Amino acid sequence: MYSIALCDDEEHFLTLLEQEIKKSFHFHNMDINLLKFSSSYDCLCSFKSNMFDIIFLDINMPHINGFELSSLLKELNKNIEIIFITSLDDVVYKAFDYKPFGFIRKQYLKEEVKNQVNRIMQLAQKQCANILVEDKDNNCVLPVPIHEIHFIENHKNYINIHTKNGIYKKRQTMYSIEQELAPYGFFRTHAGFIINIKYLIGIKENMAILENQIDIPISPLKKKKAQQIFLAKFRRNI
Repeated sequence: MYSIALCDDEEHFLTLLEQEIKKSFHFHNMDINLLKFSSSYDCLCSFKSNMFDIIFLDINMPHINGFELSSLLKELNKNIEIIFITSLDDVVYKAFDYKPFGFIRKQYLKEEVKNQVNRIMQLAQKQCANILVEDKDNNCVLPVPIHEIHFIENHKNYINIHTKNGIYKKRQTMYSIEQELAPYGFFRTHAGFIINIKYLIGIKENMAILENQIDIPISPLKKKKAQQIFLAKFRRNI
């Protein structure tokens, strides 16, 4: 069950948003616990005693705007997924600085709520998947969650798997691991590197920029495809 917060100062829109979210999760046979807030302050106070998984957050809020509130909420719960809501297309670009899960434009409410809930359910399935690595120090095999992998680097006859919790070494070819991870949103930018598109935040010259300002080289033959993937990711978030 997901615990969800909705925050928008327009009471009528808040009711419509609630209806569409419940309808979309019901389609997936998923129960949710949902709370609504019409002020940023009330939402922030509630977060201090409630652990929400997802918040649908209006950007144009009085007193504390959606960008400011998202930063405060991330301090309380770094794992919260934020879906920004706006009626202004031009603020979507600025919103990328806050690393949201996605966006909903008010004029496309029904369609985009459905799209975002579909993405949430797809992510839930992917988060259950692991790859196995050998832990020689403890003589055991460890499961590494695929969604925690940032990138993979080729190193002689091994691969180095870089995750948020450390680096794991595995004897496997780049071609083999590329095929294994392809269904989970990974892309081979270079003969020696595979990235998780989830963590891609930009492309600069011949480098893919991942979260935490990690630079991964892109070969000239892969640059056009990498740009297409980044633009497609941007569009999916909307």
